[in-house]
Parts: sequence; structure tokens; C-alpha cells
Amino acid sequence: MNECNSLADVNLNVLFAGQQFRKLYDRMTNEVSSKYGLARMELDILMFLAENPDIDTAKDIVELKFMAKSGISKAIDTLTKKGYLGVFQDEDDRRVFHLQLKEAAGAVIDAMMDVQGRVTEIIFRGITDDEVRVLRNLAARISFNINRELAS
Repeated sequence: MNECNSLADVNLNVLFAGQQFRKLYDRMTNEVSSKYGLARMELDILMFLAENPDIDTAKDIVELKFMAKSGISKAIDTLTKKGYLGVFQDEDDRRVFHLQLKEAAGAVIDAMMDVQGRVTEIIFRGITDDEVRVLRNLAARISFNINRELAS
């Protein structure tokens, strides 16, 4: 057993719960949300599709973002009606529908990229590149351990 044998450590608990980060991120995205009249989940879907162009179905988003299927469906409907998303049936499997960002989504995505850049600057302030690399490596290993346990 290593030194980290309890999540009672306040700093570890804060890191894993993500509540502080979520509060900061919510505050930083409020301006974009208000400007474009989009809910947080709708912004998350646009960013997911922008960052993962080859992963483009509602099912993919549900599985990878751990979001509720009903919420994803409602958000996709809203984004489609507002002209930010197109929905296209798969040529090989008629049960599968692909999501495609439309040109109108560009301004929202640019604004969110700016927010993500500012959030990244804030959370990594005073942290060296080497420390960031270690953190990324640890986060990947922790994520792997969690996913392996959830799959069993």
C-alpha cells in the first residue's frame, strides 16, 4: 500500500470530487452560456464534438462523458433547432445517427476555447511543465484503474 491510502486527505478529496474545479468552470462559462442562450450540457456537447471529430454519436457522448441519455437527447434537439448541429443517418446502419457541427457553432466553440485556455492558465499557475506531465500521467493511470473497476 502506498502513502495515499485514504481519500480523507482534503486535497485528494477536492481533486477527485472536482467540486472546486466545477465551480470555477461554471463561473467562467456563464458568460458564454448567457451570450448564446445555451445550457452547460449543450456547451459540453459542442466542445466534445469539436475536440473529438471522429466520435460523433449520442451514444458515444453518453458513454464517454458519463452524461444521462435523456439529457443528451434533449440537448442535441436544442442544438439542432438552434442551427449548431446537423444529424445524419449512418449509410451502413440506419439505426445510427451521426452529429455534425455546423458553421454557426464556430463562434460558440471559439468562445469556449478561450474559456478553456483561461481556466487552464488559472489551474496550472505556479506549476512547472514537469509537474503537469507527472499529473497527466497519474490522472491517466487513476482513470484506467477506475474504468477497469467499473467494467468488472
